[in-house]
Amino acid sequence: MDMNRHQWDQVFNVVGALDRANGTSDAELQTRIMKITEELGEVTAAYIGAKGLNPRKGVTHTAEDLDNELADVIIAGMIALASVTQWDPAAIVAAKLDKVVARLLKDERDDFQGLPTVPAQHDR
Repeated sequence: MDMNRHQWDQVFNVVGALDRANGTSDAELQTRIMKITEELGEVTAAYIGAKGLNPRKGVTHTAEDLDNELADVIIAGMIALASVTQWDPAAIVAAKLDKVVARLLKDERDDFQGLPTVPAQHDR
């Protein structure tokens, strides 16, 4: 099974369960969007804890905790997107990622345009 398709199928399973349990009112959809912020706060706490940046607490989290919290942000975003969009959320994410990559590659090309070329070692 295509892993991407499997992941989105799992997201749709969660969305369906949330819809059945909580409905699809504006308040419920807002909660699903706000869940991203909640999870992002947990990422911050995990990062601070993994790096020991709070001298009062020291190291309280692991790198694995940080990984898991970042995954929670992604999953919360996928659930929110699948809950509010009228389109195919997988296609939306794929198109957006393509735009980000294209912009990054264009910026890299632009950064080097107009710069003098460095001659190869044997040309010096």
